[in-house]
This record gives sequence, C-alpha cells and structure tokens, in this order.
Amino acid sequence: MDAEAAFRRVGGRGLAWAAFGTDDVHVHARGVPEDAAFEWGSITKTVTGTLLALMVADETVHLRTPLSDLLPGARPLPLEALASHTSGLPRLLPDSIRFTASVWRDRRDPYASISEARLLEDLRRTRLRPRRYRYSNAGAGLLGLALARAAGTSYDSLLEQRICAPLGLSSVTTTDRQELLDGADRRGRAVPHWHFTDALAGAGALRGSVRDLARWAQAVGGRAPEPLATALEEALRPRVRTRAAEVGLGWQRSTLGGPAGLRAPRPAEAALRWHNGGTGGFRSFVAWDEARACGIAVLSAGARSVDGLAVRLLHVDRRTALP
Repeated sequence: MDAEAAFRRVGGRGLAWAAFGTDDVHVHARGVPEDAAFEWGSITKTVTGTLLALMVADETVHLRTPLSDLLPGARPLPLEALASHTSGLPRLLPDSIRFTASVWRDRRDPYASISEARLLEDLRRTRLRPRRYRYSNAGAGLLGLALARAAGTSYDSLLEQRICAPLGLSSVTTTDRQELLDGADRRGRAVPHWHFTDALAGAGALRGSVRDLARWAQAVGGRAPEPLATALEEALRPRVRTRAAEVGLGWQRSTLGGPAGLRAPRPAEAALRWHNGGTGGFRSFVAWDEARACGIAVLSAGARSVDGLAVRLLHVDRRTALP
C-alpha cells in the first residue's frame, strides 16, 4: 500500500503531518488548518519520562526514588520502573475485569473522573505482576503526579517550565484550547475530547500542533538546549528490551521489520526513536530516524491508526510530502 492509499485508509475529520530534518520543518494538512491542535495521547509519556530525567539531573528526585516518598500511601515502586513500564503494574488500575469493563463503558471520556485519592486507593488494591515489561497508563500517570508533587506544582506547569519554554512549544498544553479539533471514532462520528486530572495527566493529556510535535522530535535529534539535551540522552537510554523495541524513560527505539512492522534493533544498528498515541477520537505518531537524521510527525482527528502512514511518509521528500 502506497502513501496515498494509506491517507484514504486513515480517514477521520482531518490530518496534519510534518516532515523534518535537524533544522527544517515542513508542515502539511488535509481538511484542517496547519496550526490546529490535536490530542497527542500516549506521546505524553515521552515528555513524562524526560521530565523524570531532568529532575534526576538536578537531584530533585533519583531514578530509584520510591513512589511512596512522594505520594504518601502509595507503594514503594521505583520512579525509573514507572517510566520504563517495568513496575509490575497493569495497564489500568485495579487489575480486575470489573474495573476495566467500567472504564471502557465510559470510553467517551474514561479518565476524567479519576482523582488522586481514587488512583491511590486503586493502587493499594491492585496485585503487582512480575517486574518485566508491561505497558501501563497507570504507571505513567502515577509518575507524572509524583513529579508534579516533587516540584510543588501541577503537571501542566511543570511541562511549561521544563519542556515547552526551553523549546518554544507555544501550542502544547494539557488543557482545552480554541484550536483543539473535534475528534471522530472509526465510523467518522464525533466523540468528546478526553480529559485528565493530574492523577493521570502524565499518561496521555498533551494537546498541541503537529509543528510543535515535530520540534519535540527535533530535540531528540540533537536540537535542544541544556539541560534538556542531556536529559533526553538519559531518557532515550534503553532500560528493557522487548521483541518490538528497546524501551527507555517513555521513549521507544525500534527498526522496521518483524511481524508487527517494528522490531528491536540489533547491536550498533540505527533505528527510529518513536512513540505513538491514541485517545477516543485522535491518533498520533512521531519518530526520529537516527540513520537519516530526519523525522515524521502525524496527527489525525480520527480513531484509525496512523502508524503505517507515518512510516511511509518517512520515505517521501519532506518538502513535498504529498500535499
């Protein structure tokens, strides 16, 4: 399937993408303004992991700091394990069919009612699994909450001070804004935006433009001031390896191939530094290609995956990129 066919398959209410190198960003859009804001979903986890690295560098916290030191009543899970999905937590809390079913019955805005008190109570009642890789929205949310608590501020303020201001990301926030598009389900029907309290903001709350998403990935490629540049190196360093990826603090590193389209790189093999995301009515993907020193960011106001489209767009001239 070529890139044009992949565009048609994605559908949705609008699409924006940016192809970029170290110094240039070329933005394109279909059906929406180029500066439209989308929900980024789980790409938020790359920011939360980088915030951890920044706060380790200034000794506000340490990688092995127990969660319970920052959130009284929580379990003593290491912050590094929360960022790398190796804490033993399930995707959602508590680990029960009843709770998971109730969340997805309310999938139109499933995280809006989860408060800090509820999250900590759910954590107390959740059975931990063995400490291997297990993707966890709950773990990333708890990490974001703990970092905000350690900094004495909100997650949104921490994001603005430590990430957005240094990089000039003017559209990125966890709150609603005028430019935020309406999303759509797989049938094209409008769905409400997803909202996150500080209890789970670190898992998926970010909204912003595709240009700012590209600038975030350019930072991964070396375009970042200190101390952010050093923090990104730490966030990208692998902590655990799966069949599909090497996993750092939020970030993943893969190369093309394998049954799912991505596989963990072999030693000394160049790869993509990437993450994707999804909420009720949005999908996202961002990647930086180490070998070619270029990247792609794709945001869709629709619920169909954009991963395949993004990989195809990596191989199109970034100045033209199928307008």
